[in-house]
Amino acid sequence: MLQLWLFLHLVAVIYWIGALGFAGFLWIPRSLGKPVATPELWTERAGIAGSLASFGLVAGIVLLVTGIGLVIWMGGLAALDTARWAMVLLGTVVALGAFHLYFSSRKGLQRAVRGQDWPAAEQAFVKFGRFARLFALLALLATLAGVWGGA
Repeated sequence: MLQLWLFLHLVAVIYWIGALGFAGFLWIPRSLGKPVATPELWTERAGIAGSLASFGLVAGIVLLVTGIGLVIWMGGLAALDTARWAMVLLGTVVALGAFHLYFSSRKGLQRAVRGQDWPAAEQAFVKFGRFARLFALLALLATLAGVWGGA
């Protein structure tokens, strides 16, 4: 059973860092500053960001559930060393970031696209990218803390 929990936790972390890293560091920055985007392009961008946020929400929930299970398996919070405490704290912030991306950033972008407010859409797109970078970097730090604690 432990192996299944670890597997699910790692798959969620891999998705989280990969998808948000891609969106925040590559896709969104390369998409900006181009000639005025068409409504179809903004609809596509909002759809892709929505998919990333939806899968990220699932990954965040998986991270919270499996993370709690793994902490319990390790003997509870009192049994954790400093590095693992850092992983738990950063990991919780990262998992809660999934809720922010889904319920705030994604919705703001979709609202702007539905209203055909292209300056607001670009602003929401930039905000989505900023949060994607932040949460990807925090996830990397949480992973580093987890590995450090396991050494």
